[in-house]
Amino acid sequence: MLYLEVCQLPADVSCELKLFLADKEHADTVEFRNFRRHLYHQSIAHILEALRPYMTTPDIVRYADGHYRRTIYVLGPYIADYPEQVLLACIVSGWCPKCDSPSHNLDNIGNELNVTPRSHQLTRLRMDALSEAELWDGYGIVSDILVRPFISVVYKC
Repeated sequence: MLYLEVCQLPADVSCELKLFLADKEHADTVEFRNFRRHLYHQSIAHILEALRPYMTTPDIVRYADGHYRRTIYVLGPYIADYPEQVLLACIVSGWCPKCDSPSHNLDNIGNELNVTPRSHQLTRLRMDALSEAELWDGYGIVSDILVRPFISVVYKC
Protein backbone atom coordinates (compact mmCIF):
# COMPACT_ATOMS: atom_id res chain seq x y z
CA MET A 1 0.00 0.00 0.00
CA LEU A 2 1.33 3.44 -0.90
CA TYR A 3 0.19 6.66 0.72
CA LEU A 4 0.96 10.04 -0.77
CA GLU A 5 -0.03 12.99 1.37
CA VAL A 6 -0.19 16.50 -0.01
CA CYS A 7 1.32 18.82 2.60
CA GLN A 8 0.50 22.29 1.23
CA LEU A 9 -3.20 22.03 2.07
CA PRO A 10 -4.81 23.81 5.03
CA ALA A 11 -4.69 21.87 8.29
CA ASP A 12 -8.41 21.01 8.22
CA VAL A 13 -8.17 19.33 4.79
CA SER A 14 -6.85 15.78 4.48
CA CYS A 15 -5.88 14.38 1.12
CA GLU A 16 -4.50 10.87 0.64
CA LEU A 17 -3.98 8.80 -2.44
CA LYS A 18 -4.24 5.11 -1.69
CA LEU A 19 -2.91 2.54 -4.10
CA PHE A 20 -3.89 -1.05 -3.37
CA LEU A 21 -2.01 -3.74 -5.24
CA ALA A 22 -2.85 -7.00 -3.47
CA ASP A 23 -5.07 -9.77 -4.76
CA LYS A 24 -4.98 -13.07 -2.82
CA GLU A 25 -6.73 -15.08 -5.54
CA HIS A 26 -3.92 -14.67 -8.11
CA ALA A 27 -0.99 -13.94 -5.78
CA ASP A 28 0.71 -17.29 -6.45
CA THR A 29 0.95 -17.05 -10.23
CA VAL A 30 4.19 -15.89 -11.83
CA GLU A 31 2.31 -13.71 -14.31
CA PHE A 32 0.45 -11.87 -11.56
CA ARG A 33 3.62 -11.32 -9.50
CA ASN A 34 5.37 -9.85 -12.56
CA PHE A 35 2.30 -7.72 -13.34
CA ARG A 36 2.13 -6.50 -9.74
CA ARG A 37 5.84 -5.58 -9.69
CA HIS A 38 5.55 -3.62 -12.93
CA LEU A 39 2.31 -1.96 -11.88
CA TYR A 40 3.79 -0.93 -8.54
CA HIS A 41 6.88 0.70 -10.07
CA GLN A 42 4.99 2.32 -12.95
CA SER A 43 2.34 3.70 -10.56
CA ILE A 44 4.91 5.27 -8.26
CA ALA A 45 6.81 6.67 -11.26
CA HIS A 46 3.60 8.19 -12.63
CA ILE A 47 2.70 9.72 -9.26
CA LEU A 48 6.15 11.22 -8.79
CA GLU A 49 6.54 12.37 -12.42
CA ALA A 50 4.66 15.58 -11.65
CA LEU A 51 7.26 16.46 -9.01
CA ARG A 52 10.35 15.70 -11.11
CA PRO A 53 10.72 19.13 -12.78
CA TYR A 54 10.60 20.77 -9.35
CA MET A 55 13.36 18.62 -7.90
CA THR A 56 15.89 20.85 -9.65
CA THR A 57 13.95 24.02 -10.50
CA PRO A 58 11.93 25.83 -7.81
CA ASP A 59 8.14 25.76 -7.89
CA ILE A 60 6.31 28.88 -6.67
CA VAL A 61 3.91 27.64 -4.00
CA ARG A 62 1.41 29.52 -1.88
CA TYR A 63 1.75 28.25 1.68
CA ALA A 64 -0.93 28.13 4.36
CA ASP A 65 0.21 31.47 5.81
CA GLY A 66 -0.62 33.17 2.48
CA HIS A 67 3.00 33.78 1.44
CA TYR A 68 4.48 32.51 -1.80
CA ARG A 69 7.77 30.66 -1.57
CA ARG A 70 10.10 28.97 -4.02
CA THR A 71 10.00 25.26 -3.23
CA ILE A 72 12.27 22.41 -4.31
CA TYR A 73 10.74 18.97 -3.78
CA VAL A 74 12.84 16.08 -2.48
CA LEU A 75 12.06 12.49 -1.65
CA GLY A 76 12.47 11.72 2.03
CA PRO A 77 12.89 8.44 3.85
CA TYR A 78 10.51 5.73 2.85
CA ILE A 79 9.54 3.35 5.64
CA ALA A 80 8.48 -0.06 4.39
CA ASP A 81 8.05 -3.51 5.86
CA TYR A 82 10.16 -6.36 4.43
CA PRO A 83 7.72 -7.47 1.69
CA GLU A 84 7.51 -3.89 0.41
CA GLN A 85 11.31 -3.50 0.61
CA VAL A 86 11.60 -6.62 -1.57
CA LEU A 87 9.20 -5.08 -4.08
CA LEU A 88 10.95 -1.70 -4.07
CA ALA A 89 14.49 -3.08 -4.24
CA CYS A 90 13.61 -5.55 -7.04
CA ILE A 91 15.04 -8.48 -5.09
CA VAL A 92 13.97 -12.04 -4.43
CA SER A 93 12.21 -12.58 -1.10
CA GLY A 94 14.64 -13.88 1.51
CA TRP A 95 17.58 -11.78 0.30
CA CYS A 96 18.93 -8.70 2.05
CA PRO A 97 17.66 -5.47 0.43
CA LYS A 98 20.85 -3.59 1.43
CA CYS A 99 23.62 -6.01 0.42
CA ASP A 100 24.16 -9.06 -1.76
CA SER A 101 24.55 -11.55 1.07
CA PRO A 102 23.21 -14.99 0.11
CA SER A 103 19.72 -15.67 1.38
CA HIS A 104 20.90 -18.62 3.46
CA ASN A 105 23.53 -16.51 5.25
CA LEU A 106 21.69 -13.39 6.47
CA ASP A 107 22.58 -14.04 10.12
CA ASN A 108 26.34 -13.90 9.43
CA ILE A 109 26.51 -10.69 7.40
CA GLY A 110 29.00 -9.09 9.81
CA ASN A 111 31.35 -12.06 9.40
CA GLU A 112 31.33 -12.02 5.59
CA LEU A 113 34.29 -10.31 3.94
CA ASN A 114 32.90 -10.34 0.40
CA VAL A 115 29.47 -8.82 1.05
CA THR A 116 28.88 -5.86 -1.26
CA PRO A 117 26.25 -3.16 -0.72
CA ARG A 118 23.60 -3.09 -3.43
CA SER A 119 23.84 -0.21 -5.91
CA HIS A 120 22.31 0.68 -9.27
CA GLN A 121 25.72 0.66 -10.95
CA LEU A 122 26.74 -2.79 -9.68
CA THR A 123 23.33 -4.25 -10.52
CA ARG A 124 23.54 -2.84 -14.07
CA LEU A 125 27.01 -4.40 -14.52
CA ARG A 126 25.70 -7.76 -13.33
CA MET A 127 22.66 -7.48 -15.62
CA ASP A 128 24.96 -6.90 -18.61
CA ALA A 129 27.18 -9.88 -17.73
CA LEU A 130 24.80 -12.52 -16.32
CA SER A 131 21.63 -14.32 -17.35
CA GLU A 132 18.27 -13.79 -15.65
CA ALA A 133 18.59 -17.15 -13.86
CA GLU A 134 22.12 -16.33 -12.60
CA LEU A 135 20.93 -12.97 -11.30
CA TRP A 136 17.96 -14.58 -9.51
CA ASP A 137 19.88 -17.52 -8.00
CA GLY A 138 23.27 -15.93 -7.35
CA TYR A 139 22.38 -12.38 -6.29
CA GLY A 140 18.64 -12.35 -5.55
CA ILE A 141 17.96 -9.81 -8.30
CA VAL A 142 14.61 -9.64 -10.09
CA SER A 143 15.95 -8.35 -13.40
CA ASP A 144 12.76 -7.95 -15.44
CA ILE A 145 11.60 -4.88 -13.45
CA LEU A 146 15.07 -3.34 -13.30
CA VAL A 147 14.76 -2.26 -16.90
CA ARG A 148 12.79 0.73 -15.56
CA PRO A 149 12.18 0.91 -11.79
CA PHE A 150 10.38 4.00 -10.52
CA ILE A 151 13.51 5.59 -9.04
CA SER A 152 15.20 5.67 -12.47
CA VAL A 153 12.25 7.63 -13.84
CA VAL A 154 12.30 10.14 -11.01
CA TYR A 155 16.06 10.64 -10.72
CA LYS A 156 17.11 9.56 -14.23
CA CYS A 157 19.72 7.14 -12.80
